[in-house]
Amino acid sequence: MNWLLIVSSEESEAAVTANNMLSRHKVPVKTFVLPNGNSQIGLERLQQALKSVTHCIIPEFDTIVSFNTTLFLLGYIQGRHIQSFIQGTANCYSNLVSSDTINYFESFAKLIATIDAEFYTYENLEKKRIAYTALFKAGIPFTSDCFASHIAHDDAKECQMFVDAGMDVNSRDSNGTPMICVAARSDRVDRIKWLLENGADINAVSKDRGYSATMDAVWKNNDETVKVLVSHGANLNFISRDGQSVLVLAVGTGNAKVVELLAKYGADPDVKDQMGMSARQYAKLFKKPAMVEAFEKYSKPDPASLPKEDAE
Repeated sequence: MNWLLIVSSEESEAAVTANNMLSRHKVPVKTFVLPNGNSQIGLERLQQALKSVTHCIIPEFDTIVSFNTTLFLLGYIQGRHIQSFIQGTANCYSNLVSSDTINYFESFAKLIATIDAEFYTYENLEKKRIAYTALFKAGIPFTSDCFASHIAHDDAKECQMFVDAGMDVNSRDSNGTPMICVAARSDRVDRIKWLLENGADINAVSKDRGYSATMDAVWKNNDETVKVLVSHGANLNFISRDGQSVLVLAVGTGNAKVVELLAKYGADPDVKDQMGMSARQYAKLFKKPAMVEAFEKYSKPDPASLPKEDAE
């Protein structure tokens, strides 16, 4: 953020007040004395001072409203969409240019208090603007499909730019696939961690397969991805659209390590699928002793194997 204070004289007390307020936010502010004249040199100095400015404070507008350079100043800050804070009596600016980036105040104290209170909002908006501009200059469309593509390719820098520019980490691609599922299907463990750190819903369900990210990771047979998701509290007893539990899916992949990991973190081996079969029953049917052992170690006994009075 680049702040500029425009005053009518070097003796302005506004410079001290503005500097003190912005210094609390660790942001420097430059002071520019507005020339009262339409000389080419004066206009060039003003334009140069405004060139890299993102935020502008203009106190004592009553004093400079009659300056020859004021209309140029107002036109410039509006054209460049510079967030500006102007203090003066209403009759000084009522007929002048207005914009959603120009904020008028009748008291300088109110102007400073508003900036102070809303500083982090302005900072985040500027961060968003910078990121969006960077994406545009790089020729990267600001779309959820493009965001998904960069997640799938593990492009950490570009992914952060998307989020900084305002993309929701819980957005979905055009097929209805949540970004965390995109990362799981692409074996991008670092993107999954990053998405979770930024507030992604770990249990979001895709519209195509009806899978959660954990199910996608199990389907991909990626032990590391599964471990990250279960350690972050993923729902392990979710039933997919086709009626499968995550453990039934894991038994089907034949990965005993993943099955044990899921059982250890609380996945229920006795939840039945649409065929009326549970993960424990499939493990026994397909003769997977390591999986059966894991279920016995980390879960309650199979109710079907208990005497009737014990099962009840």
